[in-house]
Amino acid sequence: MSWNWNETIINHEYSYENLKQLLKNFCENKSEYSQYELAKWCDNLTMAWEEEDLDEKGDLTFFIARDIECQWDLYLVNTYTDKQLRALDLNTVSMPENWIQNWFQKLNAGVWVEGYISESQLNDEGVSNMRRYLFSIGWAVIAIGLFVYWYVTK
Repeated sequence: MSWNWNETIINHEYSYENLKQLLKNFCENKSEYSQYELAKWCDNLTMAWEEEDLDEKGDLTFFIARDIECQWDLYLVNTYTDKQLRALDLNTVSMPENWIQNWFQKLNAGVWVEGYISESQLNDEGVSNMRRYLFSIGWAVIAIGLFVYWYVTK
């Protein structure tokens, strides 16, 4: 499949270790990147890994990256008006700090801690269903974004 890759200044390989380090740097206020750059990098990771056969660590990385990029989009449309979004420098926007900490804790724990994935779902079918669910959320967020863009530019 052909994807529209986001341009981002984060030039790290898409991996569990790199996502974990990026989140750790945000938690410690040592990041050289904006959360906007993180969201774009995470979106690229999910596109790169969309059809890959991942192990448990890869699935966790995929789920968290998808959650970060979806929550970023939802945070923007739920926090700012259309007029504000048009004038906003996205590199200055920050999601709540506890969200970043939560994602980092999930990577550290090695499991999706909340009720999104239960013990009984940690099999091939459950993981596959979760990936489809997160993929559909991603497309819903894209549709919302396109609608907002259309509405703002009409």
